[in-house]
Amino acid sequence: MQVLPFYHQATNSWSYLLADEVNKVCALIDPVLDFEPASGAIQHDFVEVMLSRAADQQWQVAWFLRLTFTPIISRRRFCAWPDRGKNWDWPGG
Repeated sequence: MQVLPFYHQATNSWSYLLADEVNKVCALIDPVLDFEPASGAIQHDFVEVMLSRAADQQWQVAWFLRLTFTPIISRRRFCAWPDRGKNWDWPGG
């Protein structure tokens, strides 16, 4: 097994690539999307770096695991769902 850490500066968080080198499979743990609050745009640059590393090693990504949850950060950085007319009442903001 191999664990590769990736630091996402915008959210001050760590994501990991956990790989089974023998079976050539891996998991992305706590991957982060890049979110631009002003425009609402979401980019995948950070995740693409992780996916590229897996591809370089010829590992098949078998799992995307979300192990941590912070409601305020999650709604601003990770969520891309339209409101669909609902008003969300998030604790703390």
